[in-house]
Amino acid sequence: MRSASKVAIITGITKGIGKVIALSFAKEGMNLVGIARNKDDVDRVLDEIRQEFKIDTLGLGVDVSKSQEVDNILPKTLERFNSIDILVNNAAVGKLDYIIDSKLEDWQNIIDVNLKGVYLCSKTVLGQMIKQKGGRIINIASICGLKGVPRYGIYCVSKFGVVGFTEVMAQEAKEHNVIVSAVCPGIVDTGFADNSNYALTSPGNMLKPEAVAKLVLHLTKSSQASQICEIYLKPKNRIERLLKIKQRKTVIKRIKYLC
Repeated sequence: MRSASKVAIITGITKGIGKVIALSFAKEGMNLVGIARNKDDVDRVLDEIRQEFKIDTLGLGVDVSKSQEVDNILPKTLERFNSIDILVNNAAVGKLDYIIDSKLEDWQNIIDVNLKGVYLCSKTVLGQMIKQKGGRIINIASICGLKGVPRYGIYCVSKFGVVGFTEVMAQEAKEHNVIVSAVCPGIVDTGFADNSNYALTSPGNMLKPEAVAKLVLHLTKSSQASQICEIYLKPKNRIERLLKIKQRKTVIKRIKYLC
């Protein structure tokens, strides 16, 4: 295939937000490089997408927290497609715990995947995007990267780091026409936060992955130099509860633009 279609790399592609983003990109005719730790799972997902949308795909088994594995992404992508247009840093892990009950190994794993992984993957493609005089890097952060949430402590730290890293990257890459953005959704219905807080995680209160994917797709087409978007679902008010409204509206609460 190897057409002139855009080439998008998506980490954490095998489920949840990553898989839905991959589907939305494929519908647009983009060729995909799918990344996750388990290559068999990556290939299974990409096979389904390729057969449905007739795009070209490349699956890579990569632990984004390990630099020696991330270093393989660029050469293998260029060998297959000759360019990289979009990187979506979606891979993430989390564990709910109060700080006093948390373990050092949990800290290390969450920071390594959620923050170090974003750094490594962004750095490995940035040089090529600068060489091409353009590209998009979209980091999936979280509402937990904008305010502290009890029991999400280490996860919050990692996502605060992603938001800060995005702001720096956006400033540094802007002159090269490389657009760097962070999407900060509220709690998403992916299973990660199940039973942690019913007010936040009851089915009618959570975002669907499709809502996040829709915004990510929009950012691949946006003319804005860079932006940090917080998709926030406001708490149900008394009238909404009385009327038993099951689904909150998706609201873009804040957009932060580069000056």
